Amino acid sequence: MILLQLINHQWKQARRSPIWQKNLAVNIIMGFFFFIILLEFVVLSMVVSDKWHEIAGTEKPFTIFHQVLAWYFSAMLVFRFFMQKLPALEVRPYQHLPLKKQTLIHYILFRGSLGIFNLLTFIILIPFSIFQVGYSYSLLTTLLWLLAMFSMDLLVNYTVFFFKKQMAVNSKPVLIFLGVLVIVGVAEYLEWFSFSEIVAKGFDFLLVFPLLALIVPVLAFLVYKLNFNFLLRGLYLENYQSAKAGNELRGNLQYLNKAGVLGQIISMDIKLQLRNKRTKSMLMMAPLFLAYGLFFYPQEQYSKDGGFVVFIGMFTTSVLAINYLQYAFAYEGAFYDFLRTSGLKTNDFVKAKSVLGSGLIIVSYILTTPYIYFGTDILLIHTACALFSLGFIVPSILFFATYNKKTMVLSRGSAFNYQGVGAAHFFAMIPVFVLPVMIYLPFKWLGNPHGGMIALGSIGVIGLLLKKWIHQMITDNLEERKYIMSEGFRQKY
Repeated sequence: MILLQLINHQWKQARRSPIWQKNLAVNIIMGFFFFIILLEFVVLSMVVSDKWHEIAGTEKPFTIFHQVLAWYFSAMLVFRFFMQKLPALEVRPYQHLPLKKQTLIHYILFRGSLGIFNLLTFIILIPFSIFQVGYSYSLLTTLLWLLAMFSMDLLVNYTVFFFKKQMAVNSKPVLIFLGVLVIVGVAEYLEWFSFSEIVAKGFDFLLVFPLLALIVPVLAFLVYKLNFNFLLRGLYLENYQSAKAGNELRGNLQYLNKAGVLGQIISMDIKLQLRNKRTKSMLMMAPLFLAYGLFFYPQEQYSKDGGFVVFIGMFTTSVLAINYLQYAFAYEGAFYDFLRTSGLKTNDFVKAKSVLGSGLIIVSYILTTPYIYFGTDILLIHTACALFSLGFIVPSILFFATYNKKTMVLSRGSAFNYQGVGAAHFFAMIPVFVLPVMIYLPFKWLGNPHGGMIALGSIGVIGLLLKKWIHQMITDNLEERKYIMSEGFRQKY
């Protein structure tokens, strides 16, 4: 069977790779621990399923469980989007063989439906269907309910697969998709409506009218077909290209090229951020970072003038810039030698990084101004944090970035990927999140929290006034370390 042969080829490729041989002992140890954790999870699932009536403590235990499932599938949607690697197959060795393209695509989609997340769903649902659903309903109802829940898991999986593949072609549907998720989460948190209750009622309906459970597999099949058609159309790379897309990107950034060398560097950096998987995955998480305050500001126990609010203000206004500036030079490590020998002035290079990082802070600050809904003090703290970041954090992180000599593979995602991360990145976090709180808290303890805001903002303003001198210091350090960095970036990991 062709699919079994493809699986065999993939297994041999993984087993014979140098990385697998090099980390064989680590893989065995990790596999052992994974088996122990999995076994504990199975036992826990069986115990919880057996005692679910007592745990739920209501007359509607199935409704409560369905609410849990609603949040479970929602969490799986988010986790899969940011953490699950898409299944891949090197198709070139097979394209000259008498092998149908449809078979290759079916194999890719089949591989995508097998993973740790699917295994967790099986472990959760099977014990519950035995101890609870099977005890209260007929065998047919139990089997149809299981079919619907497993199909729901596949529906989530193929939905994520489609949107992650769309990121390579058109990011607008992905942004809309993430926006809907954020709106639903905020609405549930602010109690505008209960998403979990709505989904739970739909799942309850499947137990009353079990034949309706067949709708879910149909939906999963339709999304599978959508993915199939998308992959079939793009099996050859040239089919993915949009002649208009490249021209639109060049047109949208043309005004930057007119701004001299500085604008050209910024334009190149923006294109790099938008065209590579690792950088794009962080940009896609921007709405979550900007909405971070919604988890804390509505809660009364977090004082409006407390040090923790300063931490939130720093996070929401600066985290995108921090992530960019930490790897400002490592992002371009693959062609760093070319940049150093192209006649580009180091000072212009540093200025461009600083301008783009500052721009990210300004945009983040503007997007977080609606937090004024929770009080004017929140806006004042965000303003102070943004000024502090512009004048102090940006040059500090950029200075630390000159000590980063580990190149980065931008074609890989950022989830659980520590390639290119060094000790300098962790040291850089100290002035970012600890120092602002330490500056602010003494004023707060003395009963003058607004004085703490003024102190933070003043430090930022002083840094902006000394910007020319600070840039020169970073430039001198970069010049001193250019050969060390170049040598480090040539190392392939």
